[in-house]
Amino acid sequence: MKIKIRDGGIGNPEPLIVVNGRPLQNREPLKKLLLVETNAIKYLTKEESASIYGSRAINGVILLLTSEKRFKKIWKKYGR
Repeated sequence: MKIKIRDGGIGNPEPLIVVNGRPLQNREPLKKLLLVETNAIKYLTKEESASIYGSRAINGVILLLTSEKRFKKIWKKYGR
């Protein structure tokens, strides 16, 4: 997937990824999640996500809903 910045933003050009309500600091936990266990994927635009996630969502937000049981195991390892 290629991500383009339309407004010439500064900093991280990637969208914020939120899994089961928890923003990820790095992409490492995504390698451990099985996408077949993903229940829903939703993309929030900059305008939709700014009020929820603030400036870190300048390039949008990707929301993933996965198996909570499996995600808790992964979250313990990678944490905040």
